[in-house]
Amino acid sequence: MTTATEFIRIHVYYHDDVSASTRRIVPRNYLKDCITELERVARRPFVIEYKHSIPGVTDIEYQGGDPRHALNRWISAALGYQDRHIRASERIQRYLLVTQQSINDEVLGIAQAPGGCAIASLTNYQTIAHELGHTFGMRHEDAELHHNAFGLECATYGYPEQGGLRSNCYQYSIKNRENMARYFAQYVD
Repeated sequence: MTTATEFIRIHVYYHDDVSASTRRIVPRNYLKDCITELERVARRPFVIEYKHSIPGVTDIEYQGGDPRHALNRWISAALGYQDRHIRASERIQRYLLVTQQSINDEVLGIAQAPGGCAIASLTNYQTIAHELGHTFGMRHEDAELHHNAFGLECATYGYPEQGGLRSNCYQYSIKNRENMARYFAQYVD
């Protein structure tokens, strides 16, 4: 008897400030490498659903002030929408709000760590992977700096400081892969 592998579902909600042309490039430019890495760690497939233009959900206020307040507004909107409209059967689901702008001058995203909801801006290519990683048990202190094939310094997903001349490694550190594998073993397997 064969048992089907359970999917992990990520609901990606584009905030109303993300243009249609930008929405078209997010799966390839911001999510592809992250999802490949997460599938490898989880040893199961991910299903991604994209949603936009939902009043009361994709138009929430997220900028300025305490990032935790923005996250709490997102949790309320996402879970309220889920209760009314989403009938997915997977035990593990994530609700990601993708925004054009950062939450404030210092915070590019925020997540329940671990948990079901996250907000990630498009101001840096690593932010989506960073925040999704938190929802699966990734920790800042276990992120690393490496050197890529060109000899340039690169940051693994989860490294707390973004930008500068540092490139992206497009992977989680070994320690964070272990952290997330423990999460998946506890909550999915």
